Amino acid sequence: MKVSKRPWNAFADADRAVRTVKAIYIETGTIPEPFKDSYMETLPKGKPRVVERFYALLAQECPEALKYFIGGETYGDINPDKEQSKKPE
Repeated sequence: MKVSKRPWNAFADADRAVRTVKAIYIETGTIPEPFKDSYMETLPKGKPRVVERFYALLAQECPEALKYFIGGETYGDINPDKEQSKKPE
């Protein structure tokens, strides 16, 4: 799946990205790894306010897909009822 790796510089870029992510997620119930990886390469290169808009709009429009774009852990890995391990002081 080919995704432009040019930096996102306009709100329209974030809006288009969210529409695309939402459509893919609604159709498949997931986000393909190559697609996600491409976005994760592109996001750090974008203007901070545009990237912020991507995350805010994605959280509003398709919060279920947000977990694919959060670094490190996915929502499925976070369980607020489970005691988190603490580092010794």
